[in-house]
Amino acid sequence: MTKLKQDYKFRQIMDVIVNMIKNEILSPGDKVPSLRKMSEDQGVSISTVMQAYMELESVGMIEARPQSGFYISKADIGPREQITRTKPSQEPVQVTKSEHVTTILEAMIDPDVIPLGCAIPSSDLLPHKELTNIMKKVLNMENTDLMEYGDTQGAKFFRQQIAYYMNMNGNSVHADNIIATNGAAEGMSLALRALTSPGDLVLMESPSYFGFMHLLETSKVFAMELPTCPEDGVDIDDLYQACKRYGVKAFLTQPNFGNPLGHSYPEEAKKEIVDICSRFNVPIIEDDINGDFALYGKRGSNLKKYDKDGNVIHISSFSKTLSSGMRIGWLEAGRYFDKIMKQKIASSLASNVITQLTFAHYLASGKYPRHLRKLNNSIKHHVESYTLKVLKYFPEGTRVSAPDGGFVLWVELPEHIDTNDIFHEALSNKISFTPGSIFSTQEKYNNCMRLNCGYPLDERIEKGIAKLGELCRAKV
Repeated sequence: MTKLKQDYKFRQIMDVIVNMIKNEILSPGDKVPSLRKMSEDQGVSISTVMQAYMELESVGMIEARPQSGFYISKADIGPREQITRTKPSQEPVQVTKSEHVTTILEAMIDPDVIPLGCAIPSSDLLPHKELTNIMKKVLNMENTDLMEYGDTQGAKFFRQQIAYYMNMNGNSVHADNIIATNGAAEGMSLALRALTSPGDLVLMESPSYFGFMHLLETSKVFAMELPTCPEDGVDIDDLYQACKRYGVKAFLTQPNFGNPLGHSYPEEAKKEIVDICSRFNVPIIEDDINGDFALYGKRGSNLKKYDKDGNVIHISSFSKTLSSGMRIGWLEAGRYFDKIMKQKIASSLASNVITQLTFAHYLASGKYPRHLRKLNNSIKHHVESYTLKVLKYFPEGTRVSAPDGGFVLWVELPEHIDTNDIFHEALSNKISFTPGSIFSTQEKYNNCMRLNCGYPLDERIEKGIAKLGELCRAKV
């Protein structure tokens, strides 16, 4: 049996226990099924069940009692209040958060700091060795064109592989309408500049990824935040009314595992969003960078799947799943291809051909789906482990998101706690996290924080979460 299959088996057993707790079949203090019974019920060896139980014990979910068996931990599992629907002010505002964002980003990249801030997975989870070997082969092709400017739109082989990948995910796209970008960030910038002028209005979820704040501010546009449910995204009626009432120039959204809430739109809602925006001629900028991080089943479909008239601009990259440093993403431009190509020429002229071809050959090898299964298996375990530790160490009344995908947690503390103050205290203790205030154009979410779960929960990480919890409890 391969290592991956072994991992899958014992994590499968862990999932059974986690789901029993989520569904309130097991409560704190209840005895979990014996090793023998779980072995028989799940068709795995007793040693596999033991491995799973030991993992659950290591993160504090269950505890062993001599001569009695394993029980759901009373110390670490308490009543869990869910994050509620957000309620931002639904008025256009000008964005002024870039200075705050820059300060926080500078602090979070220190390698000596416990990495609970930037949303990045551990490099140990990514196939850097395989990518390096492929890049060497690309460079050995003795093609001098690799050292020159490439096609502004992107290498044809790369665009073909992206089109194949997107079509396999239920979209209907052609390589000729795809543009290679320097990461998803450039794609977002190109789309926004192609669609808006200073003073225009853009709709967005609330909270939204803080990188959008910097982008909106530098574009000098106004933003309107829409109330957002941590499970189902923005309220469809609110979106409809905003599109009807205002001259909206774009709707900026992350439909699959949005950052920071982890929300995903139901399929019917995705269809409605595309229909509403098409009816009011509001272009959709779809950021799908987290779409491949489906932790509990099949990835969700894209808004692009329901796009019949080219109104959706689809953007993504492999920065989270393969390599952040190689800076390659892509954009499916819909009917805005010409406008976006003009912006691409003005912005960067072209993207790195060598890295495009490296990713293209990796996709063509068929290894990406297998890598994703392994990656998501690990990330899922991280998210569950971090959640348990937050519930253990943070003050009473703390709420934690329960994402079905992605690798960040949104933590909501009692209202009087200001995480901007805690941020500086945490940094002095060599711990980073992302304060909630930078995920909004408004003065909101000061009592919230986002935690990165991209690294295994080792002793150093747990100490960081424990210290962070201590700092929060001191504010109660």
